[in-house]
Amino acid sequence: MRSPVVSVIVPCYNTERYLAPALESICSQDHPVDEVVVIDDGSTDGSAAIADGWGAPVRCLRQGHSGAAVARNTGLDATSGDLLAFLDADDVWTAGSLSARLDALAAAPDAGCVAGLTEQFVSPELTDELRSRWKAPQESGRGRLLGALVVRRDVVRRVGHFDPALRLGDTIDWVVRIDAAGIATVTIDRVVLRRRIHGNNIGVRHREWRGDYLRMIKQSLDRRRGPPSP
Repeated sequence: MRSPVVSVIVPCYNTERYLAPALESICSQDHPVDEVVVIDDGSTDGSAAIADGWGAPVRCLRQGHSGAAVARNTGLDATSGDLLAFLDADDVWTAGSLSARLDALAAAPDAGCVAGLTEQFVSPELTDELRSRWKAPQESGRGRLLGALVVRRDVVRRVGHFDPALRLGDTIDWVVRIDAAGIATVTIDRVVLRRRIHGNNIGVRHREWRGDYLRMIKQSLDRRRGPPSP
């Protein structure tokens, strides 16, 4: 029996400062990945050049600036892996992150996803003033951030792509749909993702988009209620 093909999807928008550490954290895993697809979402900095210059297994796709959900969907369509993992271009995986999740998923053949813990950190290049403003939680979190997941390809066939209408909350919406479909998720008690806080995170930069969270919650409730009675 062949080993499953592992694909990693990395949406990227003006993150040249952080993209190299993100890619290094993927490519230095003790379990090799088969393909890493960086989707450059119309960056105006050198992000695409970094991805282009990395070499195998990294390749870069370019699109006009359309948002993270569209970039992730481009990655879903462009990858061939049986197993899918995700990493935002400003975050990093911990050492052994991938193998720990793959082992857990292999041990749970009825599960469609595996999740690990997330640790947040304030990016070290920030000024003291900014570092005091954005403090990272001391405890690792169990929230299923996308970068902490590995999913089987069949999950995408069952729940579909990310909602491009959601500029914030598209990943939460996707996880909610996974649960609504009755797809089991295994959680391991290990930090697999380090999420970078740097003040340019999309939720900080675009506070006016936070209404998307309310929209996502309403969509989730509507799905639970089902279609209206005739």
